[in-house]
Amino acid sequence: MAISPGYNERAWAIDVISEINALSAPLNRAIVRAGGEYTLRANTGSLFPDVLLFGDKNGAMVLQGWELKMPDTSIDDGALLINAKEKANRLGLNSFIVWNVDQAALYMKDETENFLHVKAWPSINIKRREDVKTNREAWRNLLQKIIFELNDLFDYGSLLGARPEAAISDLLFVDYLEAYTPKLAAEIKRATQVDAFFDAQLKIWWAENKSEYVDISEFEAMARVNLVNWINRILFAHYLKRFNKIASAAESIVEGTTVNEAIEIFNVISDSCDFMNVFKAPLGQEYLDDLTWDGLVALNGFLKDFNLSDISQPSFHNIIDSVLAYSRKKLAGQFSTPRPLADLLVRLSIRDRSKPTLDATCGTGTIARAAFELKKSVGLSTPDALGTTWASDKFDFPLQLCSIALSDPGGMGEVVQVFRHDAFFLKVGQKIEFTDPNTGDLINRSLPTMHAAVSNLPFVRFEDIDELNSGLSEIKASLGQDCIGEQALDNRADLYAFLVLKLRELVDDKGRIGIICSNSWLGTNWGVQFKEILINCFKIKQVVISGEGRWFANADVVTTILVLEKKQRSEISDELIEFITTTDRVENWAATAGGVDHMAAQMLVSNKSGNGFIKREYSLADIKSLAAIGVGWNAMFADVSWVTALSKKLVLASTLFDINRGERRGWDPLFYPAVGHGIESQFIQPVLKSARDIEGLIANAESEAFCCSDSMQTLTSMGMSGHSFPLM
Repeated sequence: MAISPGYNERAWAIDVISEINALSAPLNRAIVRAGGEYTLRANTGSLFPDVLLFGDKNGAMVLQGWELKMPDTSIDDGALLINAKEKANRLGLNSFIVWNVDQAALYMKDETENFLHVKAWPSINIKRREDVKTNREAWRNLLQKIIFELNDLFDYGSLLGARPEAAISDLLFVDYLEAYTPKLAAEIKRATQVDAFFDAQLKIWWAENKSEYVDISEFEAMARVNLVNWINRILFAHYLKRFNKIASAAESIVEGTTVNEAIEIFNVISDSCDFMNVFKAPLGQEYLDDLTWDGLVALNGFLKDFNLSDISQPSFHNIIDSVLAYSRKKLAGQFSTPRPLADLLVRLSIRDRSKPTLDATCGTGTIARAAFELKKSVGLSTPDALGTTWASDKFDFPLQLCSIALSDPGGMGEVVQVFRHDAFFLKVGQKIEFTDPNTGDLINRSLPTMHAAVSNLPFVRFEDIDELNSGLSEIKASLGQDCIGEQALDNRADLYAFLVLKLRELVDDKGRIGIICSNSWLGTNWGVQFKEILINCFKIKQVVISGEGRWFANADVVTTILVLEKKQRSEISDELIEFITTTDRVENWAATAGGVDHMAAQMLVSNKSGNGFIKREYSLADIKSLAAIGVGWNAMFADVSWVTALSKKLVLASTLFDINRGERRGWDPLFYPAVGHGIESQFIQPVLKSARDIEGLIANAESEAFCCSDSMQTLTSMGMSGHSFPLM
């Protein structure tokens, strides 16, 4: 009999899924239903199994994945087994089945996390592709046996499924980026070749963001950002289905839906549900290659099959937290704020939790979320906590994650106050536009005077400020004029120093500013002036540094927490400044006794060291006295109070010694003389100056170095003067 041209692996898999659903419907067993049709498009390289077994009608448990092949593929085929193992691991499953119509095999993880062959179903003598459709009854009978025996294994605990937070984890998104980034990057590069306007936009975006991405091109960076953005939009739409039926429109994104049609679907959802920052299409979103788009459509189908809208709130928030953590890593890299650090910052900085709080450089929203949760933890309702939490950023991309971070089931119908704006141009009372999630109408809210501003401020060196912050030079001179008079901040100061003065304009009298910033202000020349300005404009409450590892493990920048309280220059005070050193690595703070909450409470009320930190206190008078004898602020984290008692006995070292800065040999032409120098050969040695000069396995030293330990007197007596360096 001739083979039906339409009956292939995909057609058979769809029949298998239908048969499993028919078999399971009347039973009250572990396997409730099957899904997976969305994964079966040919040549898409789907990251999901061909068939998924679900353990309840609401889809809150994935039991197992199956990989299906026609009979001409061996049941022991290496590529088939590797593919099945990878997909099982991706979804957190401890078993899988491979089935080539003729035979089926069950694999299960052992104690060492290796998959072992534990069961086989014998041959039903279907050896050719063309026999599959005509022998439906034979493979259907085998399917019944498989389902019956699997139900026993699941019911009695030998096999385990995966809860949603295991199946929809960061591992899934890691694999998505690894699988699709190269193709998408190539598509974005192609788009710049045919669209000059997009090419110009990408160049501007890259100039502003390239410091966040190490050793990759602008095309790969944008590919990563766009993939994460698409994944988050799809996931969040399925989350919103439980609150607004309009979000169910995401289910209509299926095979055959175009990219532009999907973008319009998300626009419709955003118009009705707000969350514009989550759903709007940022730069380059329309440039998707076919393979990547098929993979995203498959993900949408998987989430639809999972019935995410019906799973428990705790489970879904575990999923959201996992996705946010991974997204932040890929979008913000080493500069994403560790959550314990964000918790400490907001607890030290926000005194009245019922009043407005702003993160003006919110990035992916870790600090804004910490502030929101702090407000809820002290008894504010979710609407009140959201209504007093504001977050903005100069860039579009991180606002998606910040908006997701501030989503809360108890706040559906409330405006999430996340918006795009350059912090330097924010003004109290200016109108900020949001969408009313209940009506879809645009509404304006006035930016209130803030009680507290909390931020991880961007680290931009002074050389790059004007290039990356056009218009800043026009407002630099006006910052903090009410408290610093004619003393404008040095133009060589890093960007965060100017931002501190800007944030001062946005907080009320006695308002708090809590920032994470580079420690450069503690030891630079411009930092001397900056500290004087801080003393004039603020009460400096706390300076916190790490005594055990960097808070941002992969960053070159060493950071501090700086907590300030606004004051007027006319306020004369000699307040104590607390210099605090944390003694545990930031990732271990939550495990300390009482966690971050207790550590912050001790820092706030105790004048002594506590669990996880060492505290020193100095008055402004003490600091001034110590500065007069050369003791800088970096020393204040130790006990240097005893130095003052010795001050009358100290003399400047320069009165006893001639002190000069040493020479770096690589910068002095004396040590690497030019060609034709004429120096006597016994004083010249071959030198390999750089590994860049190595072109093969054996390197040749092609430069020369001047090496001489003889005195001038000895050289003169020997008549050795050289031609390029005559003796004086």
